[in-house]
Amino acid sequence: MDMVNKCKKIWSNWNLNKKILISFIVVILIGITASYFMFLKVTRNRTLRQLCETKVLLLKNISDKETYILDNILNIMNMFLTDMDIQKFIKMKEGTDEYSKLQQSQLIKDKLIEQRGVFSNIDYSLSLIGFLEDAYVSNSSAYTKETNKQRMEEYRRVYPNKGYQLIWTHGGSYGEKGTITAISYIPDMRNGEPIGMLILDIPEVVFRQVYQEYVTEQENIFLMNEEGKVISSFETEAIGENYKETELYEDIMGYKEGYFYDVKEKEMVIFVKNPTGKTYIVDTVSYAKLIEPYKNVSRSLPVVFAMVSVICAVVSHQISKSIARPVQNLAEEIHVYCAENNHSDLRYKNGDEISYLEQEYHSMIQRLERMIEQIYAEQELKRKYEIEALKGQIQPHFLYNTLTSIRYLNLTEQKSEVDKALAALINILAVYFKDKSPWESIEQEMNFLKNYCFIQQVRYGNNFEAVIEYEEEITDMLLPKMLLQPIVENAIFHGVSDREEGGLIEIISGKKSGKIEIVVRDNGVGIEKTKEQGKAESHGVGMRNVQERMRLIYGEGASVTIESEADKGTVVTFMLPFITESD
Repeated sequence: MDMVNKCKKIWSNWNLNKKILISFIVVILIGITASYFMFLKVTRNRTLRQLCETKVLLLKNISDKETYILDNILNIMNMFLTDMDIQKFIKMKEGTDEYSKLQQSQLIKDKLIEQRGVFSNIDYSLSLIGFLEDAYVSNSSAYTKETNKQRMEEYRRVYPNKGYQLIWTHGGSYGEKGTITAISYIPDMRNGEPIGMLILDIPEVVFRQVYQEYVTEQENIFLMNEEGKVISSFETEAIGENYKETELYEDIMGYKEGYFYDVKEKEMVIFVKNPTGKTYIVDTVSYAKLIEPYKNVSRSLPVVFAMVSVICAVVSHQISKSIARPVQNLAEEIHVYCAENNHSDLRYKNGDEISYLEQEYHSMIQRLERMIEQIYAEQELKRKYEIEALKGQIQPHFLYNTLTSIRYLNLTEQKSEVDKALAALINILAVYFKDKSPWESIEQEMNFLKNYCFIQQVRYGNNFEAVIEYEEEITDMLLPKMLLQPIVENAIFHGVSDREEGGLIEIISGKKSGKIEIVVRDNGVGIEKTKEQGKAESHGVGMRNVQERMRLIYGEGASVTIESEADKGTVVTFMLPFITESD
């Protein structure tokens, strides 16, 4: 653990140029090393594949030569299988006189000698044995009549199927270890039933001579029959071995040719099947010996690896300098800036420019956050002052108009109405001064407007009716205090005040399109008439006040629209967002 911490400390004290250089060298060396071993593997596999494919072609050539021998053996046996004299000799009935037997036997022997002369290029011996006791002829010096009859009985038991068979016999049975035996049943030409057997013995060396010249050091070529027995081998001690229970036998069976790696023996196995003799020509060669040519190639690779590594190190140094230089220049400029502006400078705490930039970046973020918070607080304070100033414009105006109305009632000696108006004004002021919050609920705003409209109805002799309605589900929704009062005041003073009767002011609130919709509608003279009467300036001041307050409070989240038609009235529509006390 101490070593890890020590390495981390050394790494942190290195400058950017050195870090990039080391990183490049490590990455490049890893890449070169991986490429080196991949190249070795690919080269080895390709070399191995080429060598094995060459071996397959060689085994096919050996197979062709083996086929030539097997075809000659088959021709020899076919000549005797179809010979009528042999048919007659094997089917001799019991009781035939001795002279006739000897005469017939000599005839068959002469035929054996004659055919031996025809196929003098192959060393073989042939025994003809009938299933009757006396039918026997042989030119073999290695087997007696009794032995051959015993061999026939064994072959009939082991190979009960009819036809041509190439089999292996070994010293533990009736033959010599170096002998390959071909047997064939002799059929009765009339009904096809077997009446005897041909046994042809060939020295194993006849087959070994075909391939022994191709065997090299740490290599062995052998012939194996379909039962897994070795019938011929360059290493003679392997003759008679049985591979049937081995992985080699399982991997070969069912394929015409191929090659594979024997993990247990650490050798490559190449094989080709000879369809004529139903045998496999198998070549086993030491894996180390087989890839020896590849090693000559691999010996030069470390030198190439070293040269490439040196070149990569030089190139990495130049690249690291080009990458690190802009970062180092930036670190220098930040250092100069910090020194000129009295900011804390962490440059010389370690040699890593990236760490220095990271620390300065976080320091800069903190300074920016403080500046943003300060600007936001200043803007919020400014906005609050502007809203209060706008409210301050409304409040004196509202009180002035209200008190003017009550004074008018007093001058006209409407004492009871004065009392009602004062009571309504007290209710308004009580709610206003009791709660210092800039917000009030829809219900509170509507109650405020009811009291305000009552005062103005008393002032103007009830020449207009005020209808105030709102949906129950928006009762607790909040909106700025006295937001609607200037609009209602305009509707009264500039809309219906000049009417003798029949005036109507409607204030309707509800939900629409996910917002609160408040509609203030009057049936007064309209804005155009107001302009003609010289009242447009005071009308516009109230509307501008409302619009400016909405902009400061809601931003783009709210809107107000005005529709007016001369002698028909004005409609002001507010669309406000939902705001509750929890917000």
